[in-house]
Amino acid sequence: MTDDIEELKELVEKNTKLAEDTNLTVHKMRRSALWGRVLQLIWWAAIITVSGAAYYIYLQPYVGQIEDLYEQFKASGQQLQDFLQSFGTMSR
Repeated sequence: MTDDIEELKELVEKNTKLAEDTNLTVHKMRRSALWGRVLQLIWWAAIITVSGAAYYIYLQPYVGQIEDLYEQFKASGQQLQDFLQSFGTMSR
């Protein structure tokens, strides 16, 4: 009977050590996942920031030029339309 009790104590100790080891491993995995999420968030924030800065520094002058060209084209179209309307009223 004493041998059975000693064997059970050893099994309980092994089980306790195994549970502690498993618990430690699970905590490490959760901590690693948390840091992975934080670093992924920082990564995407950096990508968005760099993209915005690149637009502002490199592309914004070109976009402004295209907008000016569009405004000039629109004004020319309006002038042509006004000319055609005045020409049409003169011929009647």
